[in-house]
Amino acid sequence: MLWDIIFRALGGASLIGLAIAAAVFIAKVVVEKGIQHRFNGALEELKSELRLQEEKLKAAITAEQDHIRSLQQLVLSGMSNRNQALDKRRLEAIERLWKGIVDLQPLRSVALSTQNFRLDRIIDEATKSDLSGTKMKEFAGLLLQMAGADKYVHDSSLDLERLYVPAVLWAKFSAYRQVLSAPFARLMLAKSGLDAKFLRDDKETLDLLKVFLPHAASYVDMWGIGAISPLVDQLTTALVMAFQDALTNPEGDAQSLKTAATLMETVRATAVATSAPPPLPAVPDKTVLASAPPPPPL
Repeated sequence: MLWDIIFRALGGASLIGLAIAAAVFIAKVVVEKGIQHRFNGALEELKSELRLQEEKLKAAITAEQDHIRSLQQLVLSGMSNRNQALDKRRLEAIERLWKGIVDLQPLRSVALSTQNFRLDRIIDEATKSDLSGTKMKEFAGLLLQMAGADKYVHDSSLDLERLYVPAVLWAKFSAYRQVLSAPFARLMLAKSGLDAKFLRDDKETLDLLKVFLPHAASYVDMWGIGAISPLVDQLTTALVMAFQDALTNPEGDAQSLKTAATLMETVRATAVATSAPPPLPAVPDKTVLASAPPPPPL
C-alpha cells in the first residue's frame, strides 16, 4: 500500500514535470519562431530598403551620365560649329587674298614691261628739267598707263586677313606685294621727275627676293633690282603653290614656318628701311634704254 502511494506520487510528479518540460519546450519554440519571424521581417524590410536605395542610386548615376553625355555633345557640337565657322572664314580670307593677287596684276605687268629697260637711268633722265626730261616723264607715265598701273591703289584692308590665313601664305603674299612694288615705285618716281634718293635701299627688297626664291640668290646678287622682271613668273608660280598648299595643309610644316618667319622679318626690315642709295652717275641722253642685253633667264 505504501509503495503504491509512493509510486502514484512519483508518477504524478513525473507527469507534471513532463508537462512543464513540454510547456517550456513549446514556449521556447514559439518564442524562437516569433523572434525568427520578426528577424525575417526586419531582414526583408532591410533588403527592400537597400534595393530601393540601390535603384535610386542607379537612377541618379544614369541621370548624371546622361547629363555628362549631353554636355559632351553640346561641347562637341559647339566645337564643330566653331571649327566650321573658322574654316569658312579661313576660306573667305584666302579668297580675298587671292583677289589681292589678281588686283596686283598691274604691278606684275609693270615688272614684265620694264624687263628691257634700265629703270635707274630712266629716273635719272626724268629728273632733268629740259625737253629730254619731260619726254622721259611722259614715257614713264605711258608705261604705267599701258600696264594699267596708273590708277593703282594699295589695298590695306587685306592686312585684316592675316589672322585667318596660314603664316606661310601671308609671308609669301607680303613678300610678293613688296617685291612687285619696286619697279612700280621707280616708274612712279620717274613720272614725277623725282630723284632716286627718295627710294629706299634696295638691299631689303633683294634679300626678300632671295628668301622667296633661294635658288636664284646668286642671280639676284648679279643683277640686283633688274632681276625682279625675269623672276616675276617664278614668283607668281611659287605664290600659287603657297595658295594651293594653304587649302590642303593649313598648318604648314616646320620648314615652311621657318621660311615664313624669315620672309616676314625681311618684309618688316624693308618696310622700315629709310637709307637712300648712293647718287647715280650722270648718264648721256641716248643711253636711257639698256645698251646691254637683258639679264639671261635662269
